[in-house]
Amino acid sequence: MERESYLRVTDILAPLSGIDRVPKAILEAAAARGTLVHSCVNWFINEGDWVGVTDEVAPYVESFKAWYKPGMKTLTTEERFYDDELCITGQVDFIYNDEHGNAYLIDFKTSSKPQCSWAVQLAAYKHLAALAGVTIDRMGVVHLKKDGTPADLYYYDYDHHFGLFMDCYRVYKYFFNKKGKPEYEFE
Repeated sequence: MERESYLRVTDILAPLSGIDRVPKAILEAAAARGTLVHSCVNWFINEGDWVGVTDEVAPYVESFKAWYKPGMKTLTTEERFYDDELCITGQVDFIYNDEHGNAYLIDFKTSSKPQCSWAVQLAAYKHLAALAGVTIDRMGVVHLKKDGTPADLYYYDYDHHFGLFMDCYRVYKYFFNKKGKPEYEFE
């Protein structure tokens, strides 16, 4: 199977996340805003300055600035990892080493409130990074705020949440085909 056709971690979790209950227009606007925030943050991490900051994303950028520390040694940003056995993939936002050499896997979120799927998503990403030879000491979400206040930081336990991801993976594979459509029609 070609890697381009692998299941994405976020697609596996989507049917269980409640995202289907969000009105399409709101979801599209949030996705566009999140993409722009990620682009601004990624540019800053890699280039050291800010570009593309609109009035809409400026508060999220301020929230990021309050969290980001100059001593963070970037290992990678926006890198896609793969599991060729499970045929899954996921794109990691940020992996860095702190001043003690500990590796952190970070996902930036701009949603209005924390989601239980975040920990499961990160556990899958840590698994994917490990397959690529990247050892992660801690995994967490930096929840950027729309009012510009400092981001909240959530760290998660890998073992428990990766077990949950594998449960989600098996459920997804049982009920859905690779296009996210029901595999079986019930009468």
